Amino acid sequence: MFYRSLFTNAFTACALFSGEIALADSFNISNDDSSAYSLINSLGEPLNAGNAILGTFSSGTWSYDVTTSRWNFQGNSYAQDQLKYSDLMSMQNNFTSALTNIPEEQNGGVADGRFNLSGDYSSSLTSPVYLMVTGQDGETALFVFKDVSSDSLLNYDNIDISGTETFDLWLTTKEQALTNELDYYTECILGNINLQNNTIQLLIPEPATATMSLLGLTALMVRRKRK
Repeated sequence: MFYRSLFTNAFTACALFSGEIALADSFNISNDDSSAYSLINSLGEPLNAGNAILGTFSSGTWSYDVTTSRWNFQGNSYAQDQLKYSDLMSMQNNFTSALTNIPEEQNGGVADGRFNLSGDYSSSLTSPVYLMVTGQDGETALFVFKDVSSDSLLNYDNIDISGTETFDLWLTTKEQALTNELDYYTECILGNINLQNNTIQLLIPEPATATMSLLGLTALMVRRKRK
C-alpha cells in the first residue's frame, strides 16, 4: 500500500487518446510532505515559481541509464557534469507531458519550493516515469522513481491500479520511503541534492546571465586593448 497524502487528492477518469478510448489511472506526485525535498534555485533560494510536469521523453530522444547513471542521446553517453546548456535545452524540448486530463501548463505550479500535481495518464505508456521541474529562469531538475527493494526504475507499465485507487509518489529519500512505508523513492538525475538540509538545487543558469557574463568579458577585453 502506498502512503496516503493528507495534502493531496486525485481522481480517475477515461481519456480520449489517438482516436480511441485509452484506460487512465490516477497519478499523484507531491513534495508537500514535511519529509520531502524542498526545491531551490541555483543561488540557493527557495523556488518561487515554475512548473512541475509528469511526462516522458519523445521516442528516440533522451534517455537515462539507471545502471551507469548516464544520459544517452543519439548514440552518445553523457555524465551530468558533461551536459552543455544546449543539451539541457534539448532535454526540455523533447520532454512531453504524460497526463491526459489537464493542459500541460497546469500540471503543477511551483511556489516556495513546493508543488503538487495530479492527473490521469495513458496506460499505453511503457517508458520510465520522469518528473521535470523548471524554474521561472529556465533552471531545471529531473527525477526518476526507484523501487525501494530492487532499486529498479519505475515504469508506467509497472503501475497496476484500478478503480478509484490513487498512486502517490513523494520527492523523498530511500530512508524516508522506508520509514513512511513507501514502495518508491526519488532519485534526482539532473540537479544537486543536499541531504543535510533536504533540498534539491536546480541546474541551468538563465540565458540572460550567460549573456551578461560574455558582454562583461568582452567589455574588459576591449578596455584592455585600448590601454
